[in-house]
Amino acid sequence: MKRFVRALIVLLTVAALAEAAVFGFRARATIAEWWHAPAGDGVQYYSLASNLVAHHVLAYGDLRPTWTRPPLYPLFLARVVDRTLQPLEEHLVRATRWNARLDVCTALLVWLIAWRRRVVVAGWLALVGVLACPLLILLSTYALSESLATLLTTAVILFAVLALEGAAVRWAIAAGLVGGALMLIRADGVTVIPPVVLALWLARASRRRRLTAIVAFGVAWAAAIAPWGIRNVRLFGEPHLLGAKWLAKDGTPMRTGPEEWMWTWERHASAGLMNLRMLSRTHLDLTLMPAEVIHDDQERRAVEHALDDCNAAGVSADVAREFRALSVERRRRYPFEVYVKTPLGRMKDLWMDTIQEGDMPLGVAPFGLGERALFTRFDHRLYLLALAGLLLALIPGAGRRHAKLAAIIALAALTRTAVDGATQAHVTQRYLVEIYPLVILLAAMAPALAAERALALGRRLRGR
Repeated sequence: MKRFVRALIVLLTVAALAEAAVFGFRARATIAEWWHAPAGDGVQYYSLASNLVAHHVLAYGDLRPTWTRPPLYPLFLARVVDRTLQPLEEHLVRATRWNARLDVCTALLVWLIAWRRRVVVAGWLALVGVLACPLLILLSTYALSESLATLLTTAVILFAVLALEGAAVRWAIAAGLVGGALMLIRADGVTVIPPVVLALWLARASRRRRLTAIVAFGVAWAAAIAPWGIRNVRLFGEPHLLGAKWLAKDGTPMRTGPEEWMWTWERHASAGLMNLRMLSRTHLDLTLMPAEVIHDDQERRAVEHALDDCNAAGVSADVAREFRALSVERRRRYPFEVYVKTPLGRMKDLWMDTIQEGDMPLGVAPFGLGERALFTRFDHRLYLLALAGLLLALIPGAGRRHAKLAAIIALAALTRTAVDGATQAHVTQRYLVEIYPLVILLAAMAPALAAERALALGRRLRGR
């Protein structure tokens, strides 16, 4: 009888997961039919994928091999999504349908993380939350790398969670290989390293075994990204592991002097607009900057001169040096503002500046996705629940399995926030998308753990 009941539970669980997966895919695919777009980066990915299909070379329109973008997403588009040369519109349809599949897989991995840590109710809530998350749905409608990167990030954390339970070395190797692959999609994949190392250190194993697992993780990570670095050294003389920091529309690397200057004051939308104007050679002036950024007439004249030179010549070597000099001067004169206040502001904006208008779908609003207020409401409730889930998991008596999972997710979020806030000049909420499913799981733990503690309290009171 027990065996029959167990089999029935498994069957019903699989059926419920299958139903959720089918519904999630169909809803996302339908939305993507209404709205799909390449975005700026998507056009470059399409060019790279098309040349991989037609000429078997990672290159833009000139067919010269390039290193400016990591290779795995173009390879995924060429070998899995398109497979043959496709017009842009068909490419977008295929890419966004694959994004829908990837997001469904991410939701299932989140459920599996919760199931392995025995927070099953939270897993079901998180499954629904990931499938219904406005940010994840929106970004799946663009032919961009976020959906694939989110799936791999979630897989890395799953392997880290599995390492907690034993066989730490084996799961560390799996996490390292997938984490290295993640780095070959987006450079910010490096942010998963601290939570994985924490999980390996918290694993149920001897100290020697845990240290061995951490080393194995690093070796596997290096092995995954080594072919890319070796290829670039052979072709270009340098490994270029992270690709280029700033790209022109044709994919060529840009001189970074203006980026270095914008990093000293930019927080969100304003320099993003200036960045795009520099790339498109559109007119630049001081109205594109917040008024409080310029501190005195001397700085104003110097910035105006640099912007005028950029208007005339583009980002030439001389213009890049001029902006780099402005950057050096701001760092010297306003170190607290440059190194502390502005990065902290970017960290805040990552979470609180609801996805920018430029990232919203245009001309269509299925399920309210065109309403910025929908994103704000979802985000604020999510953050409050995630904070409650963290506190409930960490307070004494909650159980070590809850505390370890919450600590891993919290460290993943903190690392992501710190790295993006400290290194990026132009931040947007979509930079958080890779960890959003984990934050949703942490939020789902709040009602689950609250109910669990209430039931435990009730049992104690009845026992008296």
